[in-house]
Amino acid sequence: MSLTVTFKDVGHGDSILIEWDSTRKHIGVIDCNKLGASNPVLDYISINNFKEIDFLVLSHPHLDHYSGFGDLLKYCQTNGVIINKFCFTILSQYTAIIQSNESLHDFIEFAKLLESIDACFRKKVILDIVELDSTTKDFILTKNIKIETLAPSYQDKKSLIDTNKKKQPHKKLSKAVDFNKVATFFKLSITDKRQYILFTSDVTRGVIKTIMSKKKVDSAEKILLGQVPHHGSKLNHAPQFWTSLNKDENSIAVFSCGQSPIHSLPDEPVVSDFKKFKYEIHSTNSVNGILNLVSSTLKGASHLLDFVSTYGGTASISATSNLVGDQKFTF
Repeated sequence: MSLTVTFKDVGHGDSILIEWDSTRKHIGVIDCNKLGASNPVLDYISINNFKEIDFLVLSHPHLDHYSGFGDLLKYCQTNGVIINKFCFTILSQYTAIIQSNESLHDFIEFAKLLESIDACFRKKVILDIVELDSTTKDFILTKNIKIETLAPSYQDKKSLIDTNKKKQPHKKLSKAVDFNKVATFFKLSITDKRQYILFTSDVTRGVIKTIMSKKKVDSAEKILLGQVPHHGSKLNHAPQFWTSLNKDENSIAVFSCGQSPIHSLPDEPVVSDFKKFKYEIHSTNSVNGILNLVSSTLKGASHLLDFVSTYGGTASISATSNLVGDQKFTF
C-alpha cells in the first residue's frame, strides 16, 4: 500500500492531492487554487492522464481555496474524466451569503463555479454531490485507510446561515460572516498502524478547541502530519491542541502559504510555537514568519541550502528544501 500527500505550491491558498493504490491509482483533491495564470492541480491531473478522480473537496468558500475548480471541472468535462464525488459543507446556501458579504468579483467567481458543478452533475461528469459535516459517513480509501470529517458540525453550519438571515435586506452585516467557521477539518487514519494525518484548511481556533474537548483524536494514535490552520494565522492557532497530540521527532507540520496583498502569513509566533513543539516544519513558500526559520536553518546547515537572495519579504532557496515549493510526503 502506498499513500502520498502533496501540498501544491499555489501561493497564498490551498491545493492538496491525496493519492493511493489499490486496484488502480486513486486520487482525491482538497481545494484547488490558481497560482497566477497556472493551475497546479489541473496540470498534475492532465500530465498524469487521470481518467477518474475519487473526490473533490471544497473546504469553504474563500477564493484562495476554489479559484482553480472551474477550470478543473471544464477539463474533466472536455476530456472524459469522471469525478466520483464533489464534496462541500453548505454549498446550496453559500450564494446568498457570499453576495451579502464578499466582493462582487468573488461572488461572480463563485456563481460561475456553481454553474460548472451543476453542469457537470447533469452531464454525469460528477456522479455524486456530498454535503459534509461531522455526521458524514467516512471516506473509505482502502481496508486500512479512511478519512473522517471532524468539522464542521451541523450546528456550525446552521449558525452561519442564521447569522446571515438576521441582516437587513441589501445591507451587509457590520461584521462579515466568517466562512472559516464552516471550513472542513479531516482526519485521515491509517488504522493498522494507528497513525493519522490532519487536514485543517482554515478551521477556527474555537472549532479546534471543540474537537479537543470532545476527544475526537485518540491519544493512543500518532500524528504523522498536520496542516497548520489558515496558512499559519495566529487567530486560528490553538497551541494546547497541537501539544496534546501523540507525536515524535518525525511528526510534520505543513504551512501552505505565499505572498498576499492582504495577509502576511504565517505569523511568526505560530511558526515559533511549532518549532518549539518539536514538529518538523515544512512550507510551500519562505515568506513572513517562515523567514526567521530560514535564516536560522541557513546558519546551522548552510551546506544543505542554496541561499540565493532575500527580496520583497521572500527568501529564495533551493527547490529541494522543505521550506519552498511543493511538499510531497509518502507513507
